[in-house]
Amino acid sequence: MTSAAEQIKETHIAWQKPVWSAGFDAPVNHVLPTSDGAAFLCGDGVVHHVDNDGVRGSFKLHSGAILSAVILPDGRLLTGGDDGRVCLSDGRGHTDVVSANDGIWVDCVAANASGAIAWSAAQRVYHRDAKGEVRSIGCPSTPASLAFDPKGRRVAIAIYGGVWLWLPKDKDNLVRKLDWKGSHIHVTWSPDGKHVLTSMQENELHGWRLSDGAHMRMAGYPAKIHSLSWHRSGQLLAT
Repeated sequence: MTSAAEQIKETHIAWQKPVWSAGFDAPVNHVLPTSDGAAFLCGDGVVHHVDNDGVRGSFKLHSGAILSAVILPDGRLLTGGDDGRVCLSDGRGHTDVVSANDGIWVDCVAANASGAIAWSAAQRVYHRDAKGEVRSIGCPSTPASLAFDPKGRRVAIAIYGGVWLWLPKDKDNLVRKLDWKGSHIHVTWSPDGKHVLTSMQENELHGWRLSDGAHMRMAGYPAKIHSLSWHRSGQLLAT
């Protein structure tokens, strides 16, 4: 059996292998892993798909910067841009324009394993299920982050003053409000769906235990928190 230390060493060595370098015509806004490489999403609306041999394909998705992006479980790329478009791409240039949003910036996108997607434009969040039905909800401020719960049913919406947990399938647009003063920048669910955590404009995390609404707070970070990632066991959160 390989020890934990040996596993870390092997991973470290694998990542040190030189691959390639390339320059693009615009700043890279996002980098996402794909099944055979990575997708580099740039400020000119172009997506560059690369593998170990270099760039294997580039195509333009948006007329302006790509502001938000996620990879769906089936490998498709979901993007939102400052041109107001929400696009689903298969990685070969075949694109479905989900929404145009009248040119309003699409700040956030999210997706679940069943094929449902969500996005925000201005102060409104939209949800499209796997059958194509779209529902929406208005928020008191512009959402900064969206995340589906582990079961893919509820959408966490990070806004100024806390988080809304929205159940799009509810005919009354049921929302549970988790309040905490300040700007919440990123939101994430624990893998078991029992906790919601956010990073804030201040250098700290805030969280809620959903069973009773108890608060959690972790301050003292030397800088703003830009990414949150759970270990698959759900016992560790990397920030």
